[in-house]
Amino acid sequence: MPLGIAAEYRPRNAEQGVLYRVIDEHLETFLDTAAHHADGSRLPAFVEQEFRDYLECGVLEGALPGCGGSRKPRERSPGMYPTGPTL
Repeated sequence: MPLGIAAEYRPRNAEQGVLYRVIDEHLETFLDTAAHHADGSRLPAFVEQEFRDYLECGVLEGALPGCGGSRKPRERSPGMYPTGPTL
């Protein structure tokens, strides 16, 4: 794009994307299968919530106020992310 020419903003339509459709159609099966192949426990709650948040943010009519890269960060639970040794 040449300098000085602004492009028209067009919001993405995530609902039409392949990733959105796959997650939307198969999330419950994936979560159940993951629990079945593990020790019977489900994935960590924050992982499941990320998938659900993605589906909510992809729908323009019901989008969360913070969607689009400016979501309010959640509190970090102890052990949520593995950490290495402190240097």
